[in-house]
Amino acid sequence: MTKDRSNDKSKGAWKHPKDGNGSSDDNPIDAANKLIGDAMKGVGDALSSIDYTPLQDTFAQLGAGVGSAMESLGRGIGSASKAFMGSLLNPEPTYEKYLAPVPAPIGGMTAAGIGWFMAFVNGAATLLAFSTAFASYSFGTAIATIIILAAITAGFAKLALRGTQKVILASDYNKCRSVLLRKPVLSVRDLAAKSGVNPKRLPAQLQQFIDRGWTPEGHLSQDGSTFLLTNELYVQYQEDLASQRAEQRTTLTQQQSATLDEIHASIERISAATVTLNGQAREEFEQTRLLATQIEAEAKRHPEVISQLGMFSGYYLPTTAKLVESYAEIASKSHPAEKERAAAQQILESLVQVNDAFHKLLDSLAEARTLDIESDLAAMQSMLRQDGLSE
Repeated sequence: MTKDRSNDKSKGAWKHPKDGNGSSDDNPIDAANKLIGDAMKGVGDALSSIDYTPLQDTFAQLGAGVGSAMESLGRGIGSASKAFMGSLLNPEPTYEKYLAPVPAPIGGMTAAGIGWFMAFVNGAATLLAFSTAFASYSFGTAIATIIILAAITAGFAKLALRGTQKVILASDYNKCRSVLLRKPVLSVRDLAAKSGVNPKRLPAQLQQFIDRGWTPEGHLSQDGSTFLLTNELYVQYQEDLASQRAEQRTTLTQQQSATLDEIHASIERISAATVTLNGQAREEFEQTRLLATQIEAEAKRHPEVISQLGMFSGYYLPTTAKLVESYAEIASKSHPAEKERAAAQQILESLVQVNDAFHKLLDSLAEARTLDIESDLAAMQSMLRQDGLSE
């Protein structure tokens, strides 16, 4: 039995879309493709509707900022590299060649240790011997023992003191050396502050640094207030000082100039004699020179006080210079006579009184200037009140 295929055709059998009679909607794959295409088109339309201008400006500014930062960083690295290479090729100059290396004075430490120990032992022995002799009523023996042991103790104490002074001097020099390596010109006050050295003993120590060859080209200024490490710096200082004096002389009277010349000449004599000395005498005479120099500086800054310095310039200071020269002459002898030694000791003892007098004179000059200032202020305040400009 056969089927009637005409009935199948009437029912509309499926045809391929390409045949032109079928619809693509009837194909699931084509429908999915169309759905995806529509979705992509919608996304594209949405993206195309977005305004990217603000975002582009933001990224442009960010890029410019990053570029500027990188450029600055590059310049900084370049400058640092240049500075580093420059420091290697041209290191910062120091003044090491003008400052001799001074190691710790082992001999001084040893002498100080032995000296103080033996001085203590002998001192104890002296007390013990004296107590024993006194208890046995042997006064003659006690006195002789005391004299002998005291002399031995004094000898060891002197040895210890010299060793201690050497240690202190070397230690203070190395402290100053670390500062002077970078700053070859400093006031004594600033050098003491930067190095931590006692400012009272530093001026005399600086002169010892020079004398010992530790600072072979070192110089103290004439007023003792400044230390200059090299000859070149000292020459420049002298030239500047001469220029200042020349300028100052144009404003001074003939009498004022003569007084200053007398003071300066006496200070030069004291300075020349002091250089030949050492120890306590040198420290005392150096103090005299510094006080006289400060008085001279005060007179230069305030010429109105020069009229009060007649006795100082004409008698006190030149007499002091003569005494210092006499002491230096006696000290230069290997075997001075007994009277000469006594005279030298008397000069040294009287110098304490001279320094005290010079110090009082310096204070009186400052006090007189202060009184003048107070008087001027009082007069001005009185005039202001009279004019109704002040209560």
